[in-house]
Amino acid sequence: MSGMDQKIPMQGSMHDVYSPPATSKEGLASRPLDPLSLEIEDDELVRIIDRRIRQSRDFYKNEFDLYNRRLTNEIYYFGRQMIEKDKAHLMKDYESRFHDNVLYEIEATLKPLAMSRLPDLIVTPGNNSEESKLLAQELSKVVDTQIKERENRRVLGMAFKHRSVYFTGVIKVRWDPERDDYVFECIHPDMIDVDNTCPTNNADDMEFVSQLIPSTIKEVIMRFPKAKEEFIQELQTVGIKPGDGQDWENMATKIRYREIWFTWYKKAPKLSEDDKDKWERVEGVMWKYQRCILGKMKNPNFDYEGEDRFFK
Repeated sequence: MSGMDQKIPMQGSMHDVYSPPATSKEGLASRPLDPLSLEIEDDELVRIIDRRIRQSRDFYKNEFDLYNRRLTNEIYYFGRQMIEKDKAHLMKDYESRFHDNVLYEIEATLKPLAMSRLPDLIVTPGNNSEESKLLAQELSKVVDTQIKERENRRVLGMAFKHRSVYFTGVIKVRWDPERDDYVFECIHPDMIDVDNTCPTNNADDMEFVSQLIPSTIKEVIMRFPKAKEEFIQELQTVGIKPGDGQDWENMATKIRYREIWFTWYKKAPKLSEDDKDKWERVEGVMWKYQRCILGKMKNPNFDYEGEDRFFK
């Protein structure tokens, strides 16, 4: 049969136009996840945390190849193409090792443009009273001025540069007892693990946010004195024995421990037998080093003296 006589199957039929992905079907979106709770035993809580972080990393690795893409962007952004090729023995002896890093120069021009157009932050009043409006105006001036301070603009600029290379910019606010004030810090995205099931980039909507914190052994013991014995026992599993030999050398050793902020739900006590179940959303934070829980508590930045809000 000649080519003109062959029957060509019809393209674009109703069954071939669109095939929904597996994620749009009913059923389990992932393996069953364990709840995070301050009431869980320490060993079980550590296991759950490690499992959730591992699942998050597997998701971003398999679905988006995030970590390899970050590494590739980093190589090109800092102009290390020639260095990486030379390390892999892919360059001839006569080839030049010089590279004009145009990408770095282009990105450098975007930062001042972004920082020069910061939006004004305005606090809205809670009601229409004159006192509330006056308070909102005063808070707007304070908050807007603080955000645009030189130090905070530097933090914003660093997060903006991280976004183009690592696809994410992270700014953390914390209370600094030495300054007796809040401070803003830019955290490297590689130090952060987030809830991969959250549909937004708002940290308040995520079930957990984990940060790796570089620190010395001495600083960890100073910050978490109640967990000193358990922490030293965990260090001994990796060959570090504070108190033996040159103690100052062991105390100055750099390690990384985790700070995890998470959300869980607590059942409120019933006032009578006829009451329906009521639940309270609780924000918690914990710190751990491998299998050792350094500390755990409710969110210390939340006002617990206000009115309780429950839902059915």
